[in-house]
Amino acid sequence: MREGGNDDAWHSFRAFYSPLIATRGRDYRLNINEIEQLIQNVMLAVHQEHVLTNYDPARGHFRDYLRTITSRQATRILEQRIPPARGMEEVPDEATLEKQWEEEWKKFLYDRALDEMKGNMDTKAYMAFELHAIQGRPANEVARLLNLSPNQVYLVRSRGIVRLQNIIERLKRELE
Repeated sequence: MREGGNDDAWHSFRAFYSPLIATRGRDYRLNINEIEQLIQNVMLAVHQEHVLTNYDPARGHFRDYLRTITSRQATRILEQRIPPARGMEEVPDEATLEKQWEEEWKKFLYDRALDEMKGNMDTKAYMAFELHAIQGRPANEVARLLNLSPNQVYLVRSRGIVRLQNIIERLKRELE
């Protein structure tokens, strides 16, 4: 993507970041049509401003660039509302938006890490991990459901947590 990217790369970039941008749009109290417009506007701004080719990690995290672009585009959409003042009154203050962005970024990384882990893990093992570690079901119940021993369930949970943490750390390095 930093070298300009082709259509497939842009499609992947959009698919990867759209959930985060949409969540930010909801923070700004945008409706579903406005959120889709926000995603389009952010992608267009990233492309037109050559954000990916000009991005310098020494100047800050990519997530901060993305947050700034997304917030700026959301504000522009709100300013286009009729009457404009009504939409602006509904938006939380900047400190709240900043805190929400940090929480959304953490959830975004966690969700991406889970998706990656699910794609690289045996289906039965991932099911055991999800049922026990994520949903909190007792190991005995999960073992019975999946025809595993409770010790296997504990082992899958333990290894899965380490794997998930490693993926999150790698994503942080790659995306921030």
